[in-house]
Amino acid sequence: MSPLFKVLGNPEITPALKQTIIEGVTEEAGNRSVEQLANEENKILLGLLALRAQRQATEKRAVV
Repeated sequence: MSPLFKVLGNPEITPALKQTIIEGVTEEAGNRSVEQLANEENKILLGLLALRAQRQATEKRAVV
């Protein structure tokens, strides 16, 4: 992921950019509380970890 950040460069954090970010985050969050957002994030991350473990187990079986 590091190369991606190099491509992005160092954008100037202007008041307009800050406002755009605030508006985007607010829109994405909707009416959900911080707790609800955290729970949703945790659920997604746990699902990704489960998929990773499943894939690794499948790859190990394929090698044997």
